[in-house]
Amino acid sequence: MIATIQDILKKKSGSTEYVSDIDFSDSSFRDAHAEYLLGEIRDQLLFYYSQDEYDTFLEFFLHLRGKRKFTYEEYLSAFNEFVAQCAASGKKLPQFFENDTVFLQFLYDQNVICYKERDQDESKDSELFIRWCFRERTLANMAPKVRTGMEYEIFYGLSKALNVGRPIRVKRSVKRRLIGTVISVDGEKGFGFIRGGDKQIEYYFKLTEFSGSHVRISDKVSFEVSTKYGKPRALTIKRER
Repeated sequence: MIATIQDILKKKSGSTEYVSDIDFSDSSFRDAHAEYLLGEIRDQLLFYYSQDEYDTFLEFFLHLRGKRKFTYEEYLSAFNEFVAQCAASGKKLPQFFENDTVFLQFLYDQNVICYKERDQDESKDSELFIRWCFRERTLANMAPKVRTGMEYEIFYGLSKALNVGRPIRVKRSVKRRLIGTVISVDGEKGFGFIRGGDKQIEYYFKLTEFSGSHVRISDKVSFEVSTKYGKPRALTIKRER
């Protein structure tokens, strides 16, 4: 970081021996700062996870559509879209993607995001509280919990490294449906398994997801994919003819 500041000072016309606040807004400093912060997260994650799992972590942020600030509903939409895409391609998700609540807590623990809440005292203007994990952590509360249903914001310093900060419009494509074959059905417990997709992997499904008459083993079906508890699931199942 010091070397970056020195380079910025060298580019200035004339000689100067001090740093101004404007220098910290320089694009080269912001790039270097973002990469430094992301590098800290990378070093921490690679102690427990593989490089591929770290790369998968980064891929999630593409599904926020460039948003640095987002609602809980927008987060759920991005998470579900991401895990469905991974399930369709047969990509194995890291443990921290077990479900949407686990991953939200993971982002909070890493200080990637904060959540915002307001004082509910209606007698005066509500006060906004910004909750960062590192601020909430105390000797009495070593593992602060993120709240669901709130508004969230990615740390400003990470914006450039994660390519967020400028919302982008993406034309939503029709959800891809996979083709597979029912390989087992448990009528008493209300679930079964389908083998299908490009990777021919097994998808768990509930019988309530099947439209039409009773599903049978060897039925050819189409379905959408999702992930729950880290396992691929089949949704909106229809019999194919």
